[in-house]
Amino acid sequence: MTAPKRRFVLTIEIGADTWKDALRDLRDVVSALEGHVDDPRLFGSCMGSPSVGHIVEVHEDPTMTHERYVEDLEKYLSEGK
Repeated sequence: MTAPKRRFVLTIEIGADTWKDALRDLRDVVSALEGHVDDPRLFGSCMGSPSVGHIVEVHEDPTMTHERYVEDLEKYLSEGK
C-alpha cells in the first residue's frame, strides 16, 4: 500500500539561479493561487525565464474525505510502512 494522499495535492517545483529568485517566484505562485480560491483545480502553471522557472500542478481526488484519509493513514501506518 502506498501512503494516502489528501483530497487536494499541490505540487510546486521551482528551479532558480539564486535563493532570492526562488523565493520571489514562490511568492508569485502563491499570489496566483490565491486568485483561484473558489476552484483551485483550474490552476496550473509552467513558466521559465533566464534565472527561474516553475511547474505547478493541482490534483484533486473528489472521493477523498477527511475521515477516509484518517482511516487510510491508520491502515498504512499499521502495516509498518
